Amino acid sequence: SNVVSVDFTNENGEVSFVLYPNPAANDNEIYLVAAGKMNTGVYAMSFYNSMGELLLSENLRHDGNFSLNKVDLSRWDLSAGIYFVTLKTASNKLHRYKLIIQ
Repeated sequence: SNVVSVDFTNENGEVSFVLYPNPAANDNEIYLVAAGKMNTGVYAMSFYNSMGELLLSENLRHDGNFSLNKVDLSRWDLSAGIYFVTLKTASNKLHRYKLIIQ
């Protein structure tokens, strides 16, 4: 299968976050890599099912430099399907993306 990444971009269109692997396995870890011109602070990453129900939420800290955050999907019993991931930045900007679980 092909593994791709999802780019989270800041207001200037510069890539600031990359979510990978996508698709992912439900017993896997996904990584949120942060780099670039982003504000420091706590970012809220939330996962929703296709019905819009909140399944899990993680707070991630960005220190203004390169940062790698790991979310362990094996803690939740996620079925195969499409999930929606939101990232709320320290400046309250909301980004929405899809994550495929195989």
